[in-house]
Amino acid sequence: MMMLGIIKSWVQSKEKNNVFVRGLLSKYRRLRRYSEFYIKDTSLPEYIQLEPTTKCNCNCITCGRKTSRSHLLKKDLSLDEFKRIISEIPSLKTVQFQGIGEPLMCDDFEEIVEYGLSKGIVFNTNSNATLLDDHNIDFVLRHFKVFNISFDSMIKENFEKIRVGADFDKIVHNIKRLAARKKELGAETRIVLYFVVTHLNYNELPLFFDFCEIIGAEAEIRECMHWLWMNPEHREYSEVTDFINSCRSVRDDIKKIINNCMNKIELRFYQIEKANNTECSWPFTGAYITADGFVTPCCLISDPHLLNFGNIFEKPFHNIWNSKEYKHFRKKIVSNLRNPLCERCITHVCAFDTNEFKKI
Repeated sequence: MMMLGIIKSWVQSKEKNNVFVRGLLSKYRRLRRYSEFYIKDTSLPEYIQLEPTTKCNCNCITCGRKTSRSHLLKKDLSLDEFKRIISEIPSLKTVQFQGIGEPLMCDDFEEIVEYGLSKGIVFNTNSNATLLDDHNIDFVLRHFKVFNISFDSMIKENFEKIRVGADFDKIVHNIKRLAARKKELGAETRIVLYFVVTHLNYNELPLFFDFCEIIGAEAEIRECMHWLWMNPEHREYSEVTDFINSCRSVRDDIKKIINNCMNKIELRFYQIEKANNTECSWPFTGAYITADGFVTPCCLISDPHLLNFGNIFEKPFHNIWNSKEYKHFRKKIVSNLRNPLCERCITHVCAFDTNEFKKI
């Protein structure tokens, strides 16, 4: 394990955009997974995705919250619960503070973040930007390392059709205010606009890239995918499957558009590809914890009724993390055994920046 630490330090000291170095980092992560699996107890994670609330003021067509945990759509994580969680995971360094709800709607949002920062924790989040006002903008820029904004269209009519309940003009205004205030404060917060590309919006990508370039934001493009908690028993299943198939019918066109827009901005494109389960690091290095305390393997298996390893408010996290059930799940990943939950996962992706995109 000491040798792995030396390798990690060397790799991270090199240029991150160097393709060779990034390849070494990937190999390091895989080696770490294999080595940790055969150690008696897996080291507690430095990273978790923590759900602050299940409340949301939008009803986006690319979101599965209507069918996921529909019984629990008004639950906030409290400050006391957050204190309990981080006390259970003393190794924690980074929290991705998001779930199926809009984080800014959590009643204890600011108190949780400020307490976490006082304990040396770094925060990232994802927002729909509907609630960004002068106060929230300053808070975000002073407290978050990365602030992702879901933004799926550059045309008002299309935007409001995809992101139901959101006002396009208001959100564009809020994003511009955020970017301008970042410059005023000299803040280091990374602003990333997150675009789920579908057959409904792919022709708008050039406009989207221009907008990101103008305001100084990064762009992240993700291919739409099946919601993992859906199966043929859900009445929406056929509708979702048809939608996904329509999205995938324009994949080649999407690639051409992105190729034509390369080198304008910092860009990442995530697309679903065939890959082995062994590529996934989640079960070894991170966990998803719901607002009501359930520990699941990752953000894409976030419904505890689908799979969970226990509740952090009911038993010690160390016992959950090193339980027989969690170890069995990791064994499936390491051995690339059949795992229906993971086979439709977006972690079976290739991530490309502007220097690597031509590998597609």
